[in-house]
Amino acid sequence: MQRARAGHSNQFGRPIVISIFNSSNVTVTNFSIRQPMFWSFWIQDSYNVEISKVCINDTNSDPHGNSSNYETNIDGLDSLRVDHLLVRDWQFHGGDDCLAPKGNTTNIVINNMTCVGGGIAIGSIGQYVDSPDYIFNVTATNISVSQDINPRTGGAAVSGGAYFKSWVGKEEGVPPQGGGGDTGKSLQCDFRGTDDSQHEPSCLHQQVLLQGT
Repeated sequence: MQRARAGHSNQFGRPIVISIFNSSNVTVTNFSIRQPMFWSFWIQDSYNVEISKVCINDTNSDPHGNSSNYETNIDGLDSLRVDHLLVRDWQFHGGDDCLAPKGNTTNIVINNMTCVGGGIAIGSIGQYVDSPDYIFNVTATNISVSQDINPRTGGAAVSGGAYFKSWVGKEEGVPPQGGGGDTGKSLQCDFRGTDDSQHEPSCLHQQVLLQGT
């Protein structure tokens, strides 16, 4: 078995804290996660899911973790093929996306989020050939995004409050670290009350090849 390398994401053996798969009418509330090793929540092929009153803290004072003292690719929540998703009343302090609804996640409500170290990512879309991605009907209100970089716990730079991510229109490498070659759309995404005074309130990202970072 290949030994994991510090500071590299998407390696075998990095557990997701909670996975919700092929489920309906799910509620997770009043939940705290301390130093997750990868994504905190993964939701796939599900309907009517609420994740509320959640605290995620991935700060780490051990300098041997990696150069930033954060584990790499610590997302709060990622989703795929989910309809009717409610995420509200969160405190997130991590090193990547606070939330990242991915392909074919629809009818999303996001409210009252404090995100330190990462904002709200829509996507990315278009990563897998013959699998177009659609993300639509997103309503996000009262979102605070900031970064906290200090010598004791490190930190992560934040690119924006809300950002839209897509892959290029041709294949570049093999998923999950590479990809591209398909299409997708993000429609009816309404962000109101997003506070990100340090960076761009919204921006676009195009991913080409991650190569294990």
